[in-house]
Amino acid sequence: MKPSTSRVQGLDAARGVAVIGMMVMHLIPTEGSVSWLGKVATTSSHFLEGKPAAMFFLLAGIVWGIQHKKRDGHQVNLSYVLRRSSALFVLGAILHVTVWSTEVLTSLGLCFLLASGLNRLGRHGIWMGLLAVVGLTPLVAILGSRWIAQDWLESGEASLNFRTALFDGSYPLFPWLALILIGILVSNYSEVSVKLGGTATGVAILTWTSIPLFNPSEGSIMAISWVPTSLPFLVINGGIALGLVYLSMTMWSKVKDKPAFRALESIGQTSLTHYLGHILLLIVPLRHWYPAEEWPTRVGVIALILYSAFAAYGSRWWLRRYNKGPAETFVSWISGPSRTCNAI
Repeated sequence: MKPSTSRVQGLDAARGVAVIGMMVMHLIPTEGSVSWLGKVATTSSHFLEGKPAAMFFLLAGIVWGIQHKKRDGHQVNLSYVLRRSSALFVLGAILHVTVWSTEVLTSLGLCFLLASGLNRLGRHGIWMGLLAVVGLTPLVAILGSRWIAQDWLESGEASLNFRTALFDGSYPLFPWLALILIGILVSNYSEVSVKLGGTATGVAILTWTSIPLFNPSEGSIMAISWVPTSLPFLVINGGIALGLVYLSMTMWSKVKDKPAFRALESIGQTSLTHYLGHILLLIVPLRHWYPAEEWPTRVGVIALILYSAFAAYGSRWWLRRYNKGPAETFVSWISGPSRTCNAI
C-alpha cells in the first residue's frame, strides 16, 4: 500500500527535523565532553532544549487545524475527538509509569480535547483561548513553582498528577496549549504564516539575546525556565519553532527530490513510531549500563547515528507498503474514522 498523497510534505519534513532534534536532546549529554567534536555535540544538544518539543506542539496544532476545517458546515465528530485524546493520554500514562517518565503524550491528548472544543467556537474561540493561556502563564508559573518540591522526585522525574498536567510539569497546558492554538491559527491563515513566522522568529531571537541583560532571578516571570514553563521560554522556543516550520514549508519544493530530504520526510510521517522506538531500542538498553543516564558523549553520538540511519531507511521501506507507521496505525485504529458531523 502506498502512502497517501494528501499529506503536506513540508509539514512531514518539519516533523522529521523535530524527531532528529528530539533524539539529539535525549541521547547526547549537554556537558562533560573534552574533544572539540564532542563539545560541538554537547553544545548542539544544549541549544536544542525545548525547541523540538515546541515544533511538535506547533505542528500538531497545524495538522489538527487542517483536520478540523469545516466542510459544508460540518466538523470532525466528537466521538473521534474523545477517542483520539483518550488514546494519546492513556499511551502517555503507560509510558510514564513504565519506561519513560514524561508527560508529552498525555499533554497532547488533553490539548487535543481542549483545542477541538475551542475550535468548535470558531476563530474567536481560538483567539480567546490563546490570549487566556498566554495571559495567565506568568501567574500559573509562579503558582507552579510552589509545588515543584512535591511534584518532582529526587530522581529528576515528575509525578503525573493534576498540577503537573496544569502548570508545573514538563509540558503543562499552561503554556504549551498556546503552541497548539497558534498552529491552528496558522493552518487557517496560510497567507499570513509568512509574516507570522518571520516576526515570531525575530521576537524569539530578540527575547533570547536581551533577557540575560536584565539578569532575572530564578522564579521571576522574566526568567527563562522550562519547569515551570515561563513566558520567555514559550516565546523563544515557540518563535524559533514557527520559523523552522515556515522555512521547511517554503524550501521543501526546492529540495524535496533529494534523497536525504525524502528520508527526512519519511521520518516525519512516522514520528510517533520513532519517538517510541528510540526510547525502547536505545534509551532503555543504555539505562542498563548507565542507570543515571550519564553515558559518554561518544556513546550518544554513535547511538544517534545508528538510529537515524535505521529510521531513514526503515521508514521509507515501511511507507512503500503502508500508509502510516506502526504506532500511528495503532492510534488511528483506536481513534476510529474522523467522519464529519454537524458542528455542536
